[in-house]
Amino acid sequence: MNDNCTHRLRILFISRAFPPVIGGIEKQNFEIYRNISELADVTLVANRHGKLFLPLFLPYAIILSLWQAHRYDAILLGDGVLAIVAWVLRLVHPWPLVFCILHGLDLTYSVSFYQCCWVRRFMPAVDVLLPVSRRTAIEVSNRGLRADRCHIIPNGVNPDECSEDYNHKRLDHLLGSQVGNRHIILTVGRLIERKGVLWFVENVLPELDQDIIYVVAGDGPMRKRIEKSIVQRGLDSRVFLLGQVDDCDLHMLYAAAEIYVQPNIPIEGDMEGFGLVVLEAGASGLPVIASRLEGLADAISEGDNGQLLTPGRADEYVAQIHALVHDEETRHAKGQRAMAYVRQHFQWKSIACRYVETFGIYLDNVFVEMQM
Repeated sequence: MNDNCTHRLRILFISRAFPPVIGGIEKQNFEIYRNISELADVTLVANRHGKLFLPLFLPYAIILSLWQAHRYDAILLGDGVLAIVAWVLRLVHPWPLVFCILHGLDLTYSVSFYQCCWVRRFMPAVDVLLPVSRRTAIEVSNRGLRADRCHIIPNGVNPDECSEDYNHKRLDHLLGSQVGNRHIILTVGRLIERKGVLWFVENVLPELDQDIIYVVAGDGPMRKRIEKSIVQRGLDSRVFLLGQVDDCDLHMLYAAAEIYVQPNIPIEGDMEGFGLVVLEAGASGLPVIASRLEGLADAISEGDNGQLLTPGRADEYVAQIHALVHDEETRHAKGQRAMAYVRQHFQWKSIACRYVETFGIYLDNVFVEMQM
């Protein structure tokens, strides 16, 4: 690295989605901050109060970046919604470099005002775009943004936080029912249409053996429709919608389940940027079955940490689930293979190193250009 960059990098990290709010971007932004902070001097500016606070947070983040920009080597934006910070900053300051993580929906959100202002006007002001998957990078090009300013860095997990043990009584209490010898398949995530939970309940679960139950951790706007479908199909004793669960209960569910399913379906104007939960499931020793769709194809390497199926093909899901449920030895072997693969390729510590290395590469290029 250039001598000008050998010091510990000073990074301003702005996140509009951060814990204690629960969600995929919130979790990813938290892990990036926690792990990059071990490698660089990171100042965090975060919205910890959810979407309702965003109209106040955006101007605050803009004013602070204008005032503090000169103190940092780089500014990292937690997602594309914050690209407006880069646009305003560039009206006043040519420095520091601005990096922006892209998750997918922050590119594809179909409201015309957002596409016109954020995607076409604000995002071009960002120096380096950091899509979390190849599919997200394709969307960068599809929207006329410069692909040569893209650098893909995937999401990660903390495998050591994944427990392999669970308490049967505590599990029964969480579900409100005795599991006994029934087989648990698990899905974790927000209950929105593209996640495919409703589709799975209506098209796959009725075709599965009666001793297979479906546990869903997460909440969202599709919950009432899913609950209605469960009642209409008489699946009350086989589907458990738990809503949001804390990390301790989530790790217990990963440990108790036999198979993890991510049955996403294609929805116009929406996409799965990566699929962090399939990595968590694999790190917990679960065989993963997911749709061959969007960012899930980056998170899963077939045969290594999961199996990708055709979206919307219930027969493929039924066949794969039955095959794994009825073959404990194969199921265990696939789970162990997934655990090893995720540990080798997707630990947050190594992902954080990739972020810092990327900052250094682009900063070096700037210094070289300045000296020419």
